[in-house]
Amino acid sequence: MKTARRFDRGSLTVVERGDGFLRCRVAIARACVFPYMRADGKIIMEAKLPEELFSDFTIASAKGAPITDEHPPRSDSNGFVTPINYSKYVKGSFGDSIENEEDHLFANETIYDSELMKNVLSEEKVEVSIGFDTQIDYTPGTYNGVRYDAVQRKIKINHLAHTVAGRAGETVRAYFDSASDGDFAVQTEDKHDGGQMDIKKILIDRLNRVTLCQ
Repeated sequence: MKTARRFDRGSLTVVERGDGFLRCRVAIARACVFPYMRADGKIIMEAKLPEELFSDFTIASAKGAPITDEHPPRSDSNGFVTPINYSKYVKGSFGDSIENEEDHLFANETIYDSELMKNVLSEEKVEVSIGFDTQIDYTPGTYNGVRYDAVQRKIKINHLAHTVAGRAGETVRAYFDSASDGDFAVQTEDKHDGGQMDIKKILIDRLNRVTLCQ
């Protein structure tokens, strides 16, 4: 298996305000199949399967995970929060209640930082993006009728970043694999057959207008 670093997208809902802090319920990930484009132009369909996403291992990794305002820069610990850089980036944290509902993984977060709270309430940064490590198992199969070439296993969540809303469009969510040399992927809400020409066109059109993870 190949070990890889990922930055994936989700969404949130403000559920409570109190004690001066902002509390939100966050859909941080979902079970799905999505296209992954390597630097050489080859597209690989990767699956985030329920048995992996909702595993005790992944749920445990999300408990208490830090919240950031955008991802840490790739020049600092390859875009992850660590005990060394946490004071520069942490703006809040998850609670210990991590739940799966249908095909989504949900968490409750508390934001401590006033600037990030303002940006969330103004809907400037209501999109969220998890940073996580995973092992890529190149065993093909199908999930919900969609074919895949590989499975993301041992998903270990490092942090959740609030990002600028809509920067990758309403249905196409772009992320950058900072552990590799220029690989990137998109996640879509709609199922598709993985046709390379259509996906490449989406990638080119979107990524010409999108700033990838810092």
